Amino acid sequence: MSEALARRAEPGAREGLRVDIQGMRALAVGLVIAAHAGASRFAGGYVGVDVFFVISGFLITQVLIKRTGVVDFYARRARRILPAAAFTLFGTLVAARAMLGALEIRTLNMDVVWASLFGANIRYAYLGADYFHADDAPSAVQHFWSLAVEEQFYLAWPLIVGLALVGGIVRGRRRLVLVSVTVIAVSLAWSVHATTTSPETAYFSTFTRAWELAVGALLASMPTSVWARLSHVVRELFAWLGLAMIAAAAMVYTPATSFPGYAALLPVAGAALIVASGTGTQATTTLTRLIWRWRPLQRAGDWSYSLYLIHWPVLVLPALAAGEDLRGWHLLLALLLIVAFSGLSFRFVERPFREASLWRTRRAVLLYPASVLPLLLLVTWSAHSVNQALSESGDVPAISTTNFGAEPGSVEFPADPRLALLKASVLAARNHVAIPSDLTPDLVSLENDVAGVGECDYSEEVFNKLCPHGDPAADRTLVLYGDSHARMWIPAVDEIARDLGYRAYFLVKPHCTGSLVQPVIGGTRMPYVECQRFHEWFLDQVEELDPELTLVTTSSPQGSAGVIIDGRWINSHDGVLAEVEAGFDRLFAALADREAPAVLLRDVPRIKERPSECLARKGTDLGACSSAPQAFAEQLADVSVNSATRSGVPIIDPRPWICFDGTCPMVVGSMVAYRDVDHLTVTYVAELVGELQRALSERGLGSPRLAR
Repeated sequence: MSEALARRAEPGAREGLRVDIQGMRALAVGLVIAAHAGASRFAGGYVGVDVFFVISGFLITQVLIKRTGVVDFYARRARRILPAAAFTLFGTLVAARAMLGALEIRTLNMDVVWASLFGANIRYAYLGADYFHADDAPSAVQHFWSLAVEEQFYLAWPLIVGLALVGGIVRGRRRLVLVSVTVIAVSLAWSVHATTTSPETAYFSTFTRAWELAVGALLASMPTSVWARLSHVVRELFAWLGLAMIAAAAMVYTPATSFPGYAALLPVAGAALIVASGTGTQATTTLTRLIWRWRPLQRAGDWSYSLYLIHWPVLVLPALAAGEDLRGWHLLLALLLIVAFSGLSFRFVERPFREASLWRTRRAVLLYPASVLPLLLLVTWSAHSVNQALSESGDVPAISTTNFGAEPGSVEFPADPRLALLKASVLAARNHVAIPSDLTPDLVSLENDVAGVGECDYSEEVFNKLCPHGDPAADRTLVLYGDSHARMWIPAVDEIARDLGYRAYFLVKPHCTGSLVQPVIGGTRMPYVECQRFHEWFLDQVEELDPELTLVTTSSPQGSAGVIIDGRWINSHDGVLAEVEAGFDRLFAALADREAPAVLLRDVPRIKERPSECLARKGTDLGACSSAPQAFAEQLADVSVNSATRSGVPIIDPRPWICFDGTCPMVVGSMVAYRDVDHLTVTYVAELVGELQRALSERGLGSPRLAR
């Protein structure tokens, strides 16, 4: 995790180690594990990472002020950080090979490469910003993002400290104070801005976290005279207030809290106060005497680096393999394994490399290539074997009306061949038939199975152009409107528009519901202003284009995301439902005012799990990869239907094309129907052209009834 996590006194110097900082390490890693284990009382336990950042900045800067050379500094970092990190990555990938499916291992291979090169935060920031990957299951090495942040920060910091100290320690400390304050101000300002505008990337960014490390650096840089002036009473106040601030953040914050931004000030300031309370004095605070000195806490502080590294894969790998979070005795067993493995890692990996004379010289820098090379070799072998496994088609046939896990002729099927195949696929799932070998799209391509939008990609913040599709020379116009759930219908709508002679425009913006509500930026309570602008722009375009038909299809904000009503964030079940329905009322009224006849294509059902995870899981079958529609998503879709009914807007319900008798299969025949939990694949949508065209024709598309 960090120097703060890894730092241990040299042999014979244990008494020089600050007991309070060891206790803080134990507290921080305990909060992180509690949050990741699902302890609702400590849902904000992720702030333990911020505590580590402060400690790390403090200890590292103390070391650098003692005029440690740059090579010596990186040698020290190497022997303290790399062995345990490499051991964890190696063990995680080996364990994953035994527990996960080929597709999950394929992704993990890339994650391990990024983690081994201290770039995990860059990878996860990119994936978080990618709408179509934002809901991916967490990686078993995702927690390496914080180690990457620190190592990126320490690429520059030793050089900055070295330059500042030129001319003497006294002046050097003053320069470091100024540099630290500057880094804090700039990085904190950027953190606040980025957390509001791009929360998906802000959480993992070195630039939004640098100020937390700089706070620790500031404490280490301050002249000793500052600490000499602190009275015992002030130190006591600092210690207890700091602990209260960290505890408050851990207990009040949730995963929905906009973080880091302003929210990170609470745990960072708390950690800084505790560090300050014990700096520059031999006296100990009451907090240290009563709590920090407790032997189990000190031992946990010793093991904190290994505890941090090991806890996440031990919690995540079994959950990925089972398709659900660990609970009950499974969770208890995982926690016991975390403690056991961490103790072994500390005893047989961390300590030998820290204390062995072989590595107590500059040659320790060789640990960088020595740790990365075996990992890259393992990843190369793993990638080759995974690609080989994915390329083997096997011999499990596609589902059909004669191959569904029961005797042919024992079931009566609909006359419509597509509905018959859907029913056969549901029956195959209920009979736990094996997954067909030749899936379309294949699991490797599934994540990229997204409908194209050409040059008009309104997911960007700028939307000022129109791109005609369908039959660009046609006199009649059709508009498809909504979010990514409208985008997935583009292949079918485009073909229908060409066949019937319509010029089509796809006014779709991912993550921006078509209901005229004020949504929030994902993961925050901040209004999604660009979505509101898109709503206004869409209505302006409808007025100018004067379409014969506006096809509306969209998802709606989930309750956990919420909406803004009169400046207030609302995420209650009933509150979101009511506001979304009112937003559809406003939408259909606005379209009526602009004389833009509308048809509502009801949103598709949401399933419980991503097909890329379920279908690739070892030992799974079609039964495990089917589900009933998820209840809240159905209620959100129903409110659009209610509004359309009141407004006299025709409704098309696609559920009979996707689900049968309350079950939605991931695989229909040999086609993967869902790209993720709530988007259909391009492949399956293309198969529904006939159904959609018939439904639209029944509601007047192409007939005089809609032509003006």
